[in-house]
Amino acid sequence: RATGTLGGHMGVMVVLLVRAFDPAAPSAGSVMRRWRRSWPRDGNIVWEHASPESAEVISIHPADDAERHAWYSRLDGDPEVYTVEIRPSLRLWNRFTVSVGQSGVSDSISNTSTPLWRRGLTGAGHVVGIADSGMDFDSCYFRHSVSDSAVPINACDLTRRKVACYFVLPWATAGDDLGNEGHGTHTSGSLAGLHIRTSETGDPSWENLLGGRLVQNGHAPGAKIVFHDIGSKDGFIISPVDLSAPSVLSEAYELGGARIHSNSWGCAEGNGVDCNGYDISTRSVDRFMWSNLDFLVVFAAGNYGIYGDRTGRSHSVFTSRVDRQSGLPE
Repeated sequence: RATGTLGGHMGVMVVLLVRAFDPAAPSAGSVMRRWRRSWPRDGNIVWEHASPESAEVISIHPADDAERHAWYSRLDGDPEVYTVEIRPSLRLWNRFTVSVGQSGVSDSISNTSTPLWRRGLTGAGHVVGIADSGMDFDSCYFRHSVSDSAVPINACDLTRRKVACYFVLPWATAGDDLGNEGHGTHTSGSLAGLHIRTSETGDPSWENLLGGRLVQNGHAPGAKIVFHDIGSKDGFIISPVDLSAPSVLSEAYELGGARIHSNSWGCAEGNGVDCNGYDISTRSVDRFMWSNLDFLVVFAAGNYGIYGDRTGRSHSVFTSRVDRQSGLPE
């Protein structure tokens, strides 16, 4: 049975079918059935497809290089295969803090280093989307109240103080348990964390946000969060191949009301993967933003901003945009 494509492990082969361009062509399901009749199914291969409605993509998880080359031979010349890509593994990004983002100051947080807060720009009234390894929603920065740490799982409740929606993808478990790094908790806190004691004062002004131990509040502490947990049980973060399918972006936009979506992860180089290629995932994000012009998706450009040649080494979607007049990349 085909399920939503994972596509996060190193060396996964992503097969784009002719059906992506010809609706009359065989679907992923029929193609997979033909393949299974032709070749014994290897236990190390996971058969899946993204976009269940259109069934245009199949991912194959070879166990090693030899198995991958065997699949290349099988797929070469197949009339229903349009392209075969190697899906990169993903790595986590984000190390910096509120003052760096607001003023470039890296050694203190003060009224002078937080000019956005000082002008009342705290994110109040807005919802942001985040996809990451998970969130420790019991944290004082995300709890609904001192006595209430519950979040709506696979649902939305926009009356909640901080976490309005918490979606758990099929390969994930609710909570930030990926490698004990707390990355999704960190990135969520960096973006919109708000200490429960700050919230209880009812005063989101910069004076209160800077008060004592509460200086760790996020860049937009007044905003609510729509979160997608994409941390897998075996220690990877795994995004759907097609992010425009009914999943991460559409749920954040339609159900949670988010108009900005932040992703602090990107392509990990190696195994012959071109991190600056324009692949299926890249196109899916462009397609969603093209169809929803009030929605902005952003990805981290990396952890090493001081090294010019190492900044922006993520998928090209992370930094590219399309000129609406000509339709060509700028």
